[in-house]
Amino acid sequence: MKYIHGKSLIRIAIAEDHILIRQALSQTINTWENCKVIIQASNGNELLEFLNTEELPDLAIIDLSMPVLNGFDTIMYIKNIKPDIKTCALSFCNSQEVINRLIGIGANEFVDKSEDLAVLKTAINEIMKSGYYYTDRSALKLLMLLNRDKNTVMKIKFSPEEYSFLKLIATDKTYKEIAHEMHTNERHVDYLRNHFFEFYEVKSRTGLTVKIIEKGLTIYYPRANALKL
Repeated sequence: MKYIHGKSLIRIAIAEDHILIRQALSQTINTWENCKVIIQASNGNELLEFLNTEELPDLAIIDLSMPVLNGFDTIMYIKNIKPDIKTCALSFCNSQEVINRLIGIGANEFVDKSEDLAVLKTAINEIMKSGYYYTDRSALKLLMLLNRDKNTVMKIKFSPEEYSFLKLIATDKTYKEIAHEMHTNERHVDYLRNHFFEFYEVKSRTGLTVKIIEKGLTIYYPRANALKL
């Protein structure tokens, strides 16, 4: 199903100094029916120059370790001059210090370079829907703490994919069966499982199910009313 965000395609810019990685990312992203790479830049300065053109991207995917102008400074510039452009940071370094710094400068998204491309695809679609996506669950916790109103109950908004996973994890289906039902691969299901384990600080599937019920967390699904698991 084609994702529409005010226009038929999500227009994407990529800033990555390694040409093979940049070209491979572009070629892969262009195979996704809802995405189109319109800018390729080898560093932050080059990306900012491209942003002076008439056709602007909806999302900029930015490597943090680049020469001339690094990813952190590039994101800061974009937030100042083109605040409507969403930013996704890419890096092998996923330390809490890096995550906190990205949140502090307003990056909408962080994806670890060691993750599967399916994670990046999920992240791109989710950021266009909800405004942010972090593969690091501790970062999501921090975002919720920073954004919540002290006078309201904390509410966690999950993506449709995460909602489906949480529903299936409480069944007796195997991980292979869950992957099949979600139309994805087992590696991506492992990624979802491990990140929910980290987020809820549990070590087993049973512990995850119990934690959700114990917390009485409200789960929001974009196409349905609020539900409780």
